[in-house]
Amino acid sequence: MKHPKYELYRAYLNTPEWKAIRMEIISIRGCCERCKSTYRLEVHHKSYRNLFNESPSDLELLCNTCHKTEHNKPKKHTPKKGRKKQWASKVFKNLYAR
Repeated sequence: MKHPKYELYRAYLNTPEWKAIRMEIISIRGCCERCKSTYRLEVHHKSYRNLFNESPSDLELLCNTCHKTEHNKPKKHTPKKGRKKQWASKVFKNLYAR
């Protein structure tokens, strides 16, 4: 089952308000902001912080390919302190074991 906020977001994407924002972004920017393609353009939320009250700076115009890439890239995270030390100690052990 999908999260209730996801269902609300999907419904929002079908509203006349969102469609107007989307068309405005497409008409002003005109091409993918990463690869300059004009094929299958989609409006990407850089952040969901201002969802339902977005400003143009909250949005990015992307082609379908760049949009998929954006959503499929690995999430950034900071490794736990212990893991970093373990990795570093393995590297040094390998260097000095030769």
